[in-house]
Amino acid sequence: MISSHAPTVGLPRTYLMRAADALASAAATYAIPLLVLVTTGSTALTSLAFLLEWAPRLAAFAFAGFLADGLTLSVTP
Repeated sequence: MISSHAPTVGLPRTYLMRAADALASAAATYAIPLLVLVTTGSTALTSLAFLLEWAPRLAAFAFAGFLADGLTLSVTP
């Protein structure tokens, strides 16, 4: 007899891996500037580290917005 449902064994593992990735990314976003602050004691270098982490993300958002606005969908009735 052929089973009609898809296997769900790997699904919880996938969610666990995605959650671990999101947690690590969020921790790194704030841990690296904090490490710079503790190491150097300079708030200017801390803000520079934070800016350097966020700049590629903000540039990607701007580029994606430009692409989304540039694509026009024409719907004809």
